[in-house]
Amino acid sequence: MAARPRECGRCTGSVPSGHNTFPIARRQYHSRLFIADTIEPDSLYGLLDGLELHRTVVNVMSAPGAPAETWPNSCFMYNLLQGRLGAAKVRERVVVTADPEDGLWRRLAELEGLQTLSRPAKVGGGFGVFSPVGSLPGAMVGIDIEELLAGARFMDQHLQAAR
Repeated sequence: MAARPRECGRCTGSVPSGHNTFPIARRQYHSRLFIADTIEPDSLYGLLDGLELHRTVVNVMSAPGAPAETWPNSCFMYNLLQGRLGAAKVRERVVVTADPEDGLWRRLAELEGLQTLSRPAKVGGGFGVFSPVGSLPGAMVGIDIEELLAGARFMDQHLQAAR
């Protein structure tokens, strides 16, 4: 993976804007993965109040056609983190995965000095797992990304040869 947030190995939670069912025995970082997929404030407060925010990475994923929950959830979490941790710590705790050149979150990330990963424009659906969209959350819960990508390359070569 090209980029990884600072101090990820010490984080206890990652919230991409679910429940982690990856077997605990196979996790390398003992991290938990939560997906904020509701805009209901009590649920979001309940999720965030249960986390040690100073040890949590929030991954804001921005994509064209994203569900309506993405923007309000991301803004809510970003503002809450700023209020509880301060702007300097937020820069260490928020990673924006967005279009490499455009979009509201890309512009905000540049203005605020947030860490960014580029979401490939032509990669979507289930193939997003092989891009920063899936690899950051996967790495946070202990998936060996290099091994995953090596397997994908193997299958690609195998299928290309079968044509």
